[in-house]
Amino acid sequence: MNPLFSLGKVLIITGIAITCIGILVVLAPKLPWLGKLPGDIVIKKENLR
Repeated sequence: MNPLFSLGKVLIITGIAITCIGILVVLAPKLPWLGKLPGDIVIKKENLR
């Protein structure tokens, strides 16, 4: 097997993973359960959301 073939596979898989993470970051505000997980620290003050 050509060593560049293996490098190509790694680059493609890395690109797909980065794309999936990017999509998750973009869609995160639209997922209501993502921001309210058990163990989250919530601070409620007058001038702080």
